[in-house]
Amino acid sequence: SLSTATFLIFNRVFRLNSAMSYRLSRFILNHFHLLDREVSLFITNTLLNVEDFTFLYPSVKKIEIQHGIIYPSHFIYFSKNGIMHEKYLNNDKLLFWLFGKGYKNIFERNEINKKSLEGRISIIGDLRRNRKNCFDGKKNRNLIVIASQIVPGPEFSPDTILEMKLTYEETINNILQILKTQNIESQYNILFRHHPRFSNCIDLSDWEDKYPSLVINDTRDWDEIYPETKCLLTINSTSAFDAAAYGVPTIIINATQKKLRN
Repeated sequence: SLSTATFLIFNRVFRLNSAMSYRLSRFILNHFHLLDREVSLFITNTLLNVEDFTFLYPSVKKIEIQHGIIYPSHFIYFSKNGIMHEKYLNNDKLLFWLFGKGYKNIFERNEINKKSLEGRISIIGDLRRNRKNCFDGKKNRNLIVIASQIVPGPEFSPDTILEMKLTYEETINNILQILKTQNIESQYNILFRHHPRFSNCIDLSDWEDKYPSLVINDTRDWDEIYPETKCLLTINSTSAFDAAAYGVPTIIINATQKKLRN
């Protein structure tokens, strides 16, 4: 976008820090009426782009909608002492919509958090509560699904991402070997489901030759996939909870030896 390009010019070309780059970007875009004045709300999760939105639109509300499991030491939200990172704690335009009271308690267990977040946390429950339990023991389930967690960002280094790729390859090889041994290769399809933030952070083109039958381009909603799924495999994706709601068992991939999150 234009705002990103302007920011990069100041930040990468002129070597200004992020805060100054955003302030100058906002000033210039505002001056030339290039900043969208119709924006009234931002929706995000894992606090993605919150700082960008705050610098460019300081008076506009931002809503962080929970999408996975939040725990007291979650580095995206909290420092090691349990206090929310200052840049989020002091951002009074940043609101949090959480699944339940237990998660709210995690945010408020520290008195500093509780005081600063007063009136900024709402409990919205299960966003998918209207889903229908599609479990049908008679239905032919022919998908074996791997829920990938290969994503760029602070949680995984390039070396770790490569280790994850190798872990998934080992998993695929094991599945194929089991299907071959049982002589049921033709009965199942293996689906490798990318994380929404995959962003092509690692090259998987070699899988086209290694695993010609592997499906990696299925972009259907999970609600369409679960009814066809025999089992789910993951290192620690919270999709396991949704799978359980649909009667789909999950196999946890053992990645401890590779020092991945377990």
